[in-house]
Amino acid sequence: MKTANFHIVAVPTPVDNANNPDLSLVLRASETVGKVLKPGDIVVYESTVYPGATEEECGPVLEKASGLRCGVDFKIGYSPERINPGDKEHSFAKITKVVSGQDAQSLEIIASVYGSVITAGVHRAPSIKVAEAAKVIENTQRDINIALMNELAIIFDCLSIDTEAVLSAAGTKWNFLNFKPGLVGGHCIGVDPYYLTHKAETVGYIPQVILAGRRINDSMGKFIAQRTIKEMIRAGHSIQGCTITVLGLTFKENCPDLRNSKVVDIIRELQSYGVNVQVCDPMADAAESLREYGISLIPLDELVPAAAIVLAVAKGFEQRLGSVKNAEISHGEFVGLLVEDEKLYRENRRLQRLLGKARLRQPAAMEDIDHRHSRGLSRQVVAELSGSRWLETHRTVILTGPTGIGKSYLACALGNHGARAGFTVQYYRATRLFEQLMQARGDGTHLKLLAKLSKVQLLIIDDLMMTPMTEEERRDFFEIVEDRYERSATVVSSQCPANRWHEGIGDETIADAICDRLFHNAYKIELKGPSIRNDKQRGDGPEKKDDGNLESGVKKR
Repeated sequence: MKTANFHIVAVPTPVDNANNPDLSLVLRASETVGKVLKPGDIVVYESTVYPGATEEECGPVLEKASGLRCGVDFKIGYSPERINPGDKEHSFAKITKVVSGQDAQSLEIIASVYGSVITAGVHRAPSIKVAEAAKVIENTQRDINIALMNELAIIFDCLSIDTEAVLSAAGTKWNFLNFKPGLVGGHCIGVDPYYLTHKAETVGYIPQVILAGRRINDSMGKFIAQRTIKEMIRAGHSIQGCTITVLGLTFKENCPDLRNSKVVDIIRELQSYGVNVQVCDPMADAAESLREYGISLIPLDELVPAAAIVLAVAKGFEQRLGSVKNAEISHGEFVGLLVEDEKLYRENRRLQRLLGKARLRQPAAMEDIDHRHSRGLSRQVVAELSGSRWLETHRTVILTGPTGIGKSYLACALGNHGARAGFTVQYYRATRLFEQLMQARGDGTHLKLLAKLSKVQLLIIDDLMMTPMTEEERRDFFEIVEDRYERSATVVSSQCPANRWHEGIGDETIADAICDRLFHNAYKIELKGPSIRNDKQRGDGPEKKDDGNLESGVKKR
């Protein structure tokens, strides 16, 4: 931190048990940053705060810890975090970034820094307070809209009217807003409005609509529980001592986050009637659930028959509800179908996330490998690599052969397979990887990038040694190989034959160290034959089909 001149503070800003803003974490972070501040530095806050907090609360802490003057020796700014957990469409780079600074000069620097990574562009707010206020009203507006839908749902329930049917009919008008009733939890929508109302009260105004919306949304867990009990009584169930299954505990779908989950309110209210509640959520962390709420998560195969089921996080359940509505199935079968659907839904989203982060060069799959081309690619080894044992035991795969023979395709197929097996994957062209490492060396993030590479469970380095390595490249490559040796799986492809890698690496000592670690217990796959790319360009037919008895170019050392 001492070498940095641009500091970003993004820590949680929750509320306490009385719903008062808790700035303790952001103030402690300010003290930490303040101890390393230098003249000319800029500090940008991303945490949700009430208007004025950055300049009135954080600035003085920075001054005290640094001994410098805010606005003179160093500058501050505010750029609210806008990430929506579980939303893969609106990712960081695709969301317009609101930026603000203490003066015109700091604003332009802050806008330039964020603009270098935000493809959606930046919006320059005229002041820090404007940017702070924009953040809190974004979620306050959504909170109030959902509160309206929740109140309508309560009214329609009293009138025995189907809320979904009403919203569907009203939604046919072009300017009707598409909001749904539901639980409002998490660390943003259910918290941010209290920061605005707190500030309003300090200047003598008592908010009406905002606080009313909060009361409605905070009461929905109790309403759902009471509605469940009423339906059970109508169905003739005895309430005391009965069992109710609650499916889902996270505060929203596609997200493992349990913070401020309002599902807990449903569970607590049900328990107040003497009900035994069993909770199942394959997405949530069982240890965190027990630690934060004292709620034990029950695996699917341990659920017992229940008198009622509450679909608390129901995104993955909707289709199944329609398909089994009139089917005659047991409670256990029904719950099993629901949980399996939700599990599959979340696993698919996780796979999409892993593949997105992998950034594979091309779509490829192990099952699509074409064995008609006699390239010395053993079916047996392909079968072994189609399993997960080599990933679990941290094996290395070395792919060599001439251009156009399919090395990159096979590397990407292995990456696709790794992601499907649940491993984190990262693909790099070797030249671009070394360029990033060189840039990181210059901006002080070199060690951070190396640490990031060491944590990836499957690292793919494609087209290694297209040119002889420089001194910096071979040292970086050694660090990568050393950090990953017998800890993580690695795939390396190269046109350079394995017996000439010493020559390509350059330094005999470092080359020995690299090759010893890479080749030990590795799959060495040497692809042979003419360029498949050229065959396709010429429109030639397929080569003789591999009958499985071809001489294998695959060796294990």
